[in-house]
Order: sequence, then structure tokens, then C-alpha cells
Amino acid sequence: PRYFLAAGFAGAVSSALTQPLDVVKTRLQTQDCACGVPLACEKTGTAPVVKYENISSSVRLILREEGAAGFMKGLLPRVVTVAPSAAVCWGTYETVKTFLGLSAL
Repeated sequence: PRYFLAAGFAGAVSSALTQPLDVVKTRLQTQDCACGVPLACEKTGTAPVVKYENISSSVRLILREEGAAGFMKGLLPRVVTVAPSAAVCWGTYETVKTFLGLSAL
């Protein structure tokens, strides 16, 4: 049980610490479908509008438009999904390792 708790806690902390980077990554990857119509530019023949050009410009734009809180958008759903996943994955790994007597590895 302690392995599962420790792994779940570690997963929650790591996902919270990396949330700002995940927000920037997601904004860069999904900006072409931000209007709600994927591939709209291909259908209409217009040039895509690029709002986020690179990591540093994305960080500046998010800070300017949303403040520091913008980097924490979606934190709760991410923690709620990552913590149980890490708990099951690493908790099972440690339990099986102990059961097999491979604790020294």
C-alpha cells in the first residue's frame, strides 16, 4: 500500500510541476484547430493564423493575456488522471519486485 501512495503522490507532484510546460506544448500543437474547425484553412484555402510561434513567444503571450494563472489551466484534470496512473504503474512494479525478492535492484 505504501508504494501505491508514494507513487500516486509522486505522479501528482510531477504533473503539477510540469503543467506550465504542458500548457505551452498544447498551445503550440493545437493552435491550428483553435477556432473549433480542424483543417479549416485547407477547406477554405486561406493561410493559417499562427498565434504561438515558438516556446519563448508562447510564454510571453500567455503571461500577457492570462497572467501566471494561465500556465495552470487544466491542472486538476491532469493531476486526477496522472496520479492514479502512476500509483498503479509504479506501485505494481514495486510490489512485484518485492514479491519476487528483487528488492536490491
